[in-house]
Amino acid sequence: MKYSITIFFLLVSSHIIAQQFSMESFVLDTAKVSLGKRGNYNLNSTVFTNRLFYRLLDGNHVSERDVDRMQSRTSPYNNIGYNFDLDAYASFRPDSLFNREMKNHTFYFRLADRQLINAQFSDDFVDFTLLGNRNFAGSEANFDQFNLEISRFQQIQIGAFHHFESGNVVGASIGFLNGEQNQLIDSDFFRVQTEIDGNSLSASSLLTIQQTDTNNTGFLSNNGAGASIDLYFQKMLSSSDGSSRKLTFELQDLGFIRWNANSINYQIDTTYTFEGVFIEDIFNLNDSALSASNPDSLIDDFLGDGSPGAYTYWLPARLMVNYSVHKANGTFYRFGGIYRFQANMLPYIYGQYGKQLKPNLSLAGTLGLGGYGMINLGFESRLHWNWANLDFHIASNNLEGLILPMFSGGTSLFVGVQKRF
Repeated sequence: MKYSITIFFLLVSSHIIAQQFSMESFVLDTAKVSLGKRGNYNLNSTVFTNRLFYRLLDGNHVSERDVDRMQSRTSPYNNIGYNFDLDAYASFRPDSLFNREMKNHTFYFRLADRQLINAQFSDDFVDFTLLGNRNFAGSEANFDQFNLEISRFQQIQIGAFHHFESGNVVGASIGFLNGEQNQLIDSDFFRVQTEIDGNSLSASSLLTIQQTDTNNTGFLSNNGAGASIDLYFQKMLSSSDGSSRKLTFELQDLGFIRWNANSINYQIDTTYTFEGVFIEDIFNLNDSALSASNPDSLIDDFLGDGSPGAYTYWLPARLMVNYSVHKANGTFYRFGGIYRFQANMLPYIYGQYGKQLKPNLSLAGTLGLGGYGMINLGFESRLHWNWANLDFHIASNNLEGLILPMFSGGTSLFVGVQKRF
């Protein structure tokens, strides 16, 4: 079975937290109904820069200077992360439901398409990726603890919030998941030895590889099913200066997908040697010489025979904490942190400061550290269109990647629109 490894090198709400979807978007205070659409895209790496991504897209050569800059960014922990999320939702806060008073409750319904890719890799993996094996002639490249995750799934969510008289809010939702695609690679031991004369490569590995059915692909394909829950808590804090202060906690994507029995599992504990292909006459190539060097054939030889079988994938649950202050003069600021479990992600901390420039326009700047990058500079803007009672929202966490693509590796965009009734 052919196996390929691909490493990749908006609209919403009135609320996002460090460019992450937040359940706060669904909470209604004075409005009775809201409808919204959101889109969120992120790509970042602690090592690979935007210059590399641009060169991969346009097919141009990556300069030695750019390679040197990326090598200088390596550390004991190197990662890359990508996610692309689209959703649509409806929230409503009825006075009563089924003859019961419900004015202290908000209910919501959400549809989402979720994609994520992330990887963790060593310094040697970076050098091997950027320069090939020329620097490892007569030595061994260490790819231990390499980890890669590729997932796509669709989500249907229903949830509810309870509003207390104090302003505190608690909420929860349950989600039903359609598992579309999944690929997982985890290595405890992975070394590649290059002979001093370059005539052969030897790979010694202890790998676990799992992937869903490659014959059943495309949007909404079903290769598994699962469930998830989200939890939300908002605490209003006292203030002596008339400002509004609150602390929120969120736990998202606590759940699993059970991939079906058409999935393939590989347990690789072997040493594989490739000695190249001998070509007697370069002007008289034959099919056997070409097939021996075919990448698919080499990968098949390395993987061996996989065994079909179902497996369970635990979603990378996300924990978010946020403290925010809105002052009477229109200024606001927030601080917080985000961590995603089992997603090759560093803890992410951020701060934001903004101003309500007009009754219908606000602008904020964001400074973040960690996650799938290093230092991130962002902006956030919200616009209310009075005539249609629409809220527009646009944000990015990675202005530094646009301004200095040769030094930074982040691109991101959040776009959303929401209508309240």
